[in-house]
Order: sequence, then structure tokens, then C-alpha cells
Amino acid sequence: MTLVKYETLLNVARTKSMSKTAQEMHQTVPGVSYTITKLEEEWGIPLFVRNRGKLSLTEGGAQLLPYVEEVLKAQGHLMHQIDNLKGAEQGKVRLGGLKSVTKQWISGIIKKVHEKYPNMEIDVVLNLYEDIQNDLQNGVIDVALSGEPTSKQFDFHYIMDDPYVVLLPEKHPLAKSTALSLKDIKNEALIMPDWKIDKEMIRYVDESHISEQICYRITDAGTIISMVESGIGISILPRFMAMAETADVCMVPLSDWPAKKFGIMTMESSRLTSTVKNFIKCVEEWISEEIMDKI
Repeated sequence: MTLVKYETLLNVARTKSMSKTAQEMHQTVPGVSYTITKLEEEWGIPLFVRNRGKLSLTEGGAQLLPYVEEVLKAQGHLMHQIDNLKGAEQGKVRLGGLKSVTKQWISGIIKKVHEKYPNMEIDVVLNLYEDIQNDLQNGVIDVALSGEPTSKQFDFHYIMDDPYVVLLPEKHPLAKSTALSLKDIKNEALIMPDWKIDKEMIRYVDESHISEQICYRITDAGTIISMVESGIGISILPRFMAMAETADVCMVPLSDWPAKKFGIMTMESSRLTSTVKNFIKCVEEWISEEIMDKI
């Protein structure tokens, strides 16, 4: 229970929101609030400043946070050794990744893994794009289905390209195009993802000089696609993210930007348990059989 308290504290410090933490950790908002309150009572100091629904760490909370992170990392190392002692066919894997992709693929992946390793336990965490690397670093997840990392401290197992597509309402005049360039959509209002950690997309936007076309910047891909469906504007997203949402929109390949690289992100390979390594092999096999053959 103590480690769950620490994970909750870390998540609230990162999201600065009880509701976001509750959603990500599959808890209730009162449950998250109770956990933080009990920690404050147990340690005898306030951890957060609460101001009209916004949370920020107190000075004491900020000083304690690195120690909480170390405890969770130590727990990760302990589980690593336990999994190695138990053998590669057992143990736990904590799978994270982009919400849109993970939700779409998770049932097939779990089925594939359990056919080969029926005793392997899999926990699933659905991440926002900007949270994936933090969650890997802090030991919240072991493996992530994601684009290429922005830091060299992570290992990346490349699987396939993920090209950018233009999303348009079904009745848009350009919806039946076989491909589009930025020149073709230069007069369109753009709804773009607000992913500050995605330096690649930020660079493409800057180099393409389309900032003046952007009317909205939204973090959640599902919201972006819903706005496109409603005719508010068009968008540019990686194909896998666009495919994962059900909506009456058209996807047309964008010819100007190179494809993103999609694969499996982990911490350095030397820290992976034999269980995680076997899990990764299963995921690669499933994607090759069920996704790549259908593209």
C-alpha cells in the first residue's frame, strides 16, 4: 500500500491534478485526495498548495519527491531480480504507450503473450504522449508502444514507419485526394497536437511555416479528431494515432513530412528482465503478423 501511495504522490506532482491522476491510475478523485491527505498526516507536513483546483508542491514536498522516486526505482530493481529468479515465463510486465494505439492493440497483444507465456502478468497503463518517457524513467512502466524517444537514455526497438496523414471531414472537397501537400492545404484552418516533447513535429511545423494556419492546439488526439469531424478545421497526425479513433473523417497521406518511426521504447536493455525481453519478442511477432501484413 505504501508504494501505491508513493506512485500517487508522484503522479499528482507530475500532472498537478487530482482528476488526471485518478483517471490515469484508475482511481476515484476522492481516493486520490484521501491518499495525499493520509501521507501529509503520516509525515506531518503539507505536500501540496491547493489554490482553486490547481496543485503545486510545497517546498517540503519538492525536497521529498526525489527520495520517493528513489524508493520506486529501488522497487523496480527488486522486481527485476525477483523476475529473473522466477524465470522468463513468469513475472510481471507493465505496458504503457500512446492511449490511442495501446487501446486498439492491447487485446491482441495480451492474447498472443498468454498463448506462449500463460503465467506472465501484464499491467496496462494508457499514457499521454508527453508522459511516456517520464513513466519509463520513474519505473511506472517497463515497456511503451511509442514513437522514437527524444533522449538517448532510452532504447528503441524500431518496428515500422508511421507516416503523417491529413485528417479532413468526409465531405471536404479534398477528402478523396490520393495524397496532399502543405501547399494544397495552405488556406485551411489547422487543429494541431500540443505535444511539447515532440521536437520532430515542432520542427516540421516551424520549417513548413504553417503556424499562422493553426487555430487550435490540443493535447488529446481524440478531441482533435472529433473537432475535425465537426468541420471546425483539419489536422495533421501520425497515421496510427488517427486510425485508433472511430470517427467520420478521411485520412489522406501527407507528402511533405518524413514518416515517424514507431516501435517499442524501454530503458537501457541491461536493465530489462528476461520476462520483459520475452514480452517484447511477442509484441514484435504480433505486430508483424497482425498489423504490418495489413498495411
